[in-house]
Amino acid sequence: MSTIEGQSFDLVRIAKAKRECDISSNTIRAYARQGLRLYKVGKAVWFSRFELAAFIRGRGAIL
Repeated sequence: MSTIEGQSFDLVRIAKAKRECDISSNTIRAYARQGLRLYKVGKAVWFSRFELAAFIRGRGAIL
């Protein structure tokens, strides 16, 4: 995770979700259908680690 001007940059590409968060990209897509926000730039699709953690805690899911 890098820091830019004192702010944390926690976006992860869906394609690297397994390596970065130990959650498959298909699970991230399923969470997106349930309300997790995705960020798209061209063909790249990103999600926030912080938002993912909050989403999972809010659902009561155990990984």
